[in-house]
Amino acid sequence: MDEQAAAALCHDLYRIAKAEPGAGAAAMQATVVICERFDHEYPDHAQLSEQLRRLQSLMQDWTDADGWQKHGHGPAVLRGELIEHISRITDEVCARPALA
Repeated sequence: MDEQAAAALCHDLYRIAKAEPGAGAAAMQATVVICERFDHEYPDHAQLSEQLRRLQSLMQDWTDADGWQKHGHGPAVLRGELIEHISRITDEVCARPALA
């Protein structure tokens, strides 16, 4: 995957994280598809795979109607965690072209 394609997918993740909490199944499905694509493109990168799994867990809380309450923090805290994880993923897939 080239850096531009990876950056576009990361941009989509940021867009989902900036949506309102409880965005629903479509937002979660989009996240899963992006994470699976990264996992497929970088199968030998264990740290990235772990970050993708954690992102999906956080995003599940974000997209469920009351998920942020199950997370135990307000929506701003959960959104911050999402953005932090997306930033780490972006760093991995965009800042290190040697992965490709």
